[in-house]
Formats: sequence, C-alpha cells, structure tokens
Amino acid sequence: MAETAGKVARVLAVAVVAFPVLLGGCQTTGDSDGGGSLFDFGGSSSDDPNLTPEERALREDAEVFNETVFGGAATGAVIAGGLCALGALLGNNGGNALGRCAIMAGVGGAIGAIDGYMVAKRQEAARKQVREIDLVTEEIEAKNVKLRRLVDSSRRVVDQNRQRLEEVRIKVAANAAREDELRREKDRLEANIDVMDDTLENLRDERDNYEEVVRELRAGGQNTAQLEAQIGEMNQQIAALERERNELEAINRAVRIG
Repeated sequence: MAETAGKVARVLAVAVVAFPVLLGGCQTTGDSDGGGSLFDFGGSSSDDPNLTPEERALREDAEVFNETVFGGAATGAVIAGGLCALGALLGNNGGNALGRCAIMAGVGGAIGAIDGYMVAKRQEAARKQVREIDLVTEEIEAKNVKLRRLVDSSRRVVDQNRQRLEEVRIKVAANAAREDELRREKDRLEANIDVMDDTLENLRDERDNYEEVVRELRAGGQNTAQLEAQIGEMNQQIAALERERNELEAINRAVRIG
C-alpha cells in the first residue's frame, strides 16, 4: 500500500511540473532552444520596429495560421498520455508500457481534436440549417485566400532579403561597410526563415487534420469532391511557401562572413 501511494505521489509530482509546460507548449509556436541572434527581428511578432514593411506583413499574414481550429489535440494528448502513464506505473509495467503511452498520447490527442471539431461543425450546421461538409469546405476556402496572401508576402520578403544582402556585400567588398552589417542582414534573413518554418509546421498539421475529416465524411457516405479540391489547393500553397522558404535558405547559405 505504501509503495502504491509512493507511485501515485511521484506521478502527481510529475504532472504538477509537466502540465504547465505542456500547456505553455500548446499556446506558443516557434523555437524553444532559448537561443537568439545578435539582432532581434521580432521572430514571429510583427511589433519589432527593426522590421521592414514587407517583413511585418509576412508576420501578420502568418499569425492567422498560428492557432489551429483543431486545438483539442494537445489537451487530448495530455489526458491520454497521463492516464496511461499512471496506469503503467501503478501496474509495475515498466519502461515498455511508458513507451506505449507516448504513442497513445499522440493518437489520443489527434482523435480528440478531430472528434471535437466534427461535433462543433455538426452543431453549427444544425443551427444554420446547412450541411457540415459545406461549412468545412467554406472554412478551408477562406484559409486558402489568406494562405495565398501569405505566399505573396513571403515572395516579397525573399526578393527584399536577396537585394539587401547583395547591396551590403558590395559595400563590404568596397570597404564602404563593416562586416557586422552583413551579419545583421543574415540574422534578419534567418529570422524570416524561422517564421516560415513555424508557419509551415502549423499548416502541415492543419492539412493532415482536414484530410482525416475528409476520410470521416467520406466514410459517412458524403461526396467530398469539393472539399478535397480545397485541400488540394491548400497543398499547392504549402508547396509554394516551402519553395520561398528554401529560396531564403539558399540565399543564406551563400553568405560568407569573415
């Protein structure tokens, strides 16, 4: 009995420490390595006065995709994984069982998120007296409009970063500028890559969830052709954003300092 009580105490202690961290992770996106560049270009924030208008527009357009409509995933993962871990420890199942709990946490989170989303859509459809599939299709269509704007913003930032770096390189070669100015421009470019990376991660997760919604609706006998077409458009825009991100990375790799 004392041993069991000790195990419960240890699990609760871990939960007290981990739960705020998990919640914090659910609320934010971006790098968590604690590192930073010499110059601050706002990361995913559009408030930094050092940003150009193009970079500010990129961050504002990206902010739309920082909060997913499938927000229940993280909570579901915490609950599923936590309960499983508690059972494993109390049952003396050891490390293998705890490993399985990590898998269950991911699966439980995804299932909880999509189920919650579908329940909300059914309720909204009943109120508006429309089909739930039409609501989902309209939702993705609206996202695609914003996503096209994001791709345009990223393209302008890529062009601007390329031009700014080239101008500074010429000045440095002519001894008209110091190398720290080139370092500053490189930091600026890397901050823009970080914004695109964070947004792409969110977009891929959202796309995957919508594809699961399609499978559920199709299994229920609904015609998902229009919905799949919108997801196809989303995939095209994600690919376009990936190309702009990779173009920035290529520019970054070509920069030589020192």
